[in-house]
Amino acid sequence: MKIEYCDSAMGGGRLYVCPKAEDLLRLQVDDGTTLEFSWGPYWVFGTASYWISQYRSRFGQTPIGGQALGGSLLEETAACILGGYGIPAEVGLAAFRRLQKARVLRNGVAVSAQRFRRLLESPFELASSGRGQLEKEPSRSVRYRFARQRADRLANATRYFVNCGPAPSGDPLELRRWLLGIPGVGLKTASWIVRNQTGTDEVAIVDVHLQRAGVAAGFFSPSWEVSRDYTLFEKAFLGFARLGGVPASGLDALIWDEQRIITSRILLGTGLPTRERDWRWATCGSMTGVGRSQEDLIEV
Repeated sequence: MKIEYCDSAMGGGRLYVCPKAEDLLRLQVDDGTTLEFSWGPYWVFGTASYWISQYRSRFGQTPIGGQALGGSLLEETAACILGGYGIPAEVGLAAFRRLQKARVLRNGVAVSAQRFRRLLESPFELASSGRGQLEKEPSRSVRYRFARQRADRLANATRYFVNCGPAPSGDPLELRRWLLGIPGVGLKTASWIVRNQTGTDEVAIVDVHLQRAGVAAGFFSPSWEVSRDYTLFEKAFLGFARLGGVPASGLDALIWDEQRIITSRILLGTGLPTRERDWRWATCGSMTGVGRSQEDLIEV
């Protein structure tokens, strides 16, 4: 039996069917891959139900929006290159603001790797708690990891924008394909840039936080590897968001926010409009849903 759910890119229009905690759900990712997982109780951190209930109770079906870090596509590309694996969010953001201030992220201007490296190798002063630069809070000096590697990628990006522009507009997936031409930019970084700039629900940012959450909840296979199976991760996540009737672009931001706080145990400014942890539940009744059969299948 096939059930239709709200399209995550639409504000509504289809009935959302709220699963029962004991239900087993299936996601058909492609012709040869189907995942089966438990919906689980909404009050238990990390269940499939938990992630959907948290989003719906805090934001309904509304996209979060406003996730762009830069004022242009080139700036967004630089911000996402500076973030990611091995770089704490506040360090990546501080590095990006330094490059903005130095005016090295201008359209039509190629910048050398040496220039970027000099800017990245100087220490950054950050608030000790990571909660922002509060007036009386002591600061700590940190260094940017991978300064040489990221400087090379930033130089590649500025040359690419000069030599291969203008970037395509209108189709987020076409824009992602264009960004993948930048040496050192892979699917995760390109998807991050596109999501931030366009707010699209057609891509997923599969990082270690989302991967861990998806494996724990069951909508990712533990045998998948991001470097090899990015497309499977993305299809599964977009299907999970559609199953819950929420925007994929906001759901991955919420999961990332919650997961990294659990990991670091430090409350960091994340850009989400609701910064406090909201443990309340809007109840299934407010979702106009009923229980579901274990045989229900959503095709991704």
